[in-house]
Parts: sequence; C-alpha cells; structure tokens
Amino acid sequence: MRSLRLLFCFLFAGMLQANAQILVINEVSQGSGTQEYVEFIVAGTPTCQTPVPCADLRGVVIDDNNGTFASGSGTGIAAGAVRFVNVAFWSCIPQGTMIVIYNESDRNTAIPPDDLSMTDGNCRLIIPINSNLLEGQSTSPTSANTTYPATGWNAGAGSWSQVAMANGGDSFLIKQNTGSAAYHAVSWGNNSNNTIIYFAGSASAKVFSLTGNNPAAQSNWTSGTVGVDETPGAANSTANSAWIASMNPQCGITTGVQVTASATPTGCGASCSGTATATASGGTAPYTYSWSN
Repeated sequence: MRSLRLLFCFLFAGMLQANAQILVINEVSQGSGTQEYVEFIVAGTPTCQTPVPCADLRGVVIDDNNGTFASGSGTGIAAGAVRFVNVAFWSCIPQGTMIVIYNESDRNTAIPPDDLSMTDGNCRLIIPINSNLLEGQSTSPTSANTTYPATGWNAGAGSWSQVAMANGGDSFLIKQNTGSAAYHAVSWGNNSNNTIIYFAGSASAKVFSLTGNNPAAQSNWTSGTVGVDETPGAANSTANSAWIASMNPQCGITTGVQVTASATPTGCGASCSGTATATASGGTAPYTYSWSN
C-alpha cells in the first residue's frame, strides 16, 4: 500500500509538472441520506503571476468506482458517469478555483446557492449535476463492463444516480478523459485495490476532507462527521486555505501580507551606522526578504 502511494505521489507530481494544472478532489461527503456532494480544486504550483495559470477541464470525467478499486457487484459501481462538457466555459479555469458538484434531487443544506459564474471573483462554482455545463450517460461502466463509451454523452443529462456513492464501499475518481486511468480518487470500505486516498470501514454519515496541501498524501486527509465537519464551497482548514491561496492570491481565506517597517538614520560622519527593520504578518509563511544596499 505504501509503495503504491509513493508511486502515485511521483506520478501526481509528474502530472502537475507536465500539465501544470489539474483537477483534484478536496472533499467528499455522503451527506444525510442521499445529500451527497464532491468538492474539487483546480491544482497548480504556487504563483504570483497575474492572471494565474488555468486548466482546460473539457472532457474531464468524474465518477464513482469504475472497477479500478474493487470489481464485481457490491462494490459501489453505479452505471454511467459524468464529464465536463466540451464548451468554452471550461477551457480555462484558473488554478485555485473550487468546484462543488452535488446531488440535484436531494440538495445538502450546507451547500451555498448555485454559482455558475467565473466572473464574480469568488473563486468557486456551485453546480447541480444536471447542469448543462456537465454531460452524463448511463451506459457504462457497470459491474460487468468497466469501459467508458465514446458516444452517448448528453449535456444536461447528468444525474447523481450515475455517480452515486455506496456507504459500505466505493470511491470517487477523476480521469483526464474516457480513455485514461484514474489519477486521483478517494476510496473507502471494500474499495481497497489500487487506492490513492483510502479510509477503512463504512462512509455512512461521514465526510472526507483534504486538510493539508497535498491531495496525494494520506496524512493530509481527515474523516469527519456529516452536519458538523462539512465545508462545501469553503476551505477545509487554515492549511488548506493557505494552499489554495498560494496557487491563486485571490482565493482562500488567507489575509494579505502586512509589513511594518522602521528605520534609524545613520549618525554623523561616514560610519554607516543606520539600521532598518521590517516585520511581516498575514499572507502565507515562510517569508523571504530581498535587501539591497
């Protein structure tokens, strides 16, 4: 298990380097009853660049277990899948953007109002799974067929039944396209094969959250209680917020850097005895200082 996770960390780092920005899971909630949702983050490397780099999410597939993490019946393989529609809206989503996709037929009351705008400056999207920004199909994968079809995907045809998560054992995964392997996933229960992030036991009334800055590190994830620890549309911790803000200074809850400076002039003569002091707070530590004489 440990070697698989180490291998994934290397692969994940390589994918970040090769593609610069990718979509990762930030929180998975079983909700109360069927009030499920999944929260994603467009991940990238820390930057102060303006505008920040962006990801092309067109065709990216999101799904529950497709047979990768456990095979056969009773392993949470819901028939079908959902993906991001091939439209201009998804062609350049800035890193640091949070995307919540939820069960449209049983909305979790913790979820903020729908938000389909990338111009309101709040760095998040709140989207029901039957939105026209997503497309779904109900053909496969199934417990008997783990392939993804090339056709039959229809905008606005997404339904939570195509990605519904079983309490006893299931996963939620992301694929770059229908033909690629899952590169990020959160699994639990009997979905114990080829795991990336894994929690033993049932997920009933639980929420799994990234509370650190590495989506591929098990130690950065925590298991919480539905109705208490759910934070859809918001960072999961101070460390999680700082990670988001490091990728996009406009996102996260981290305050801006504040600098207090003071100086003592040099004395008479040419002894160069003056001093200068600068103290920083806020922002994302550690700080670096650039000094010039």
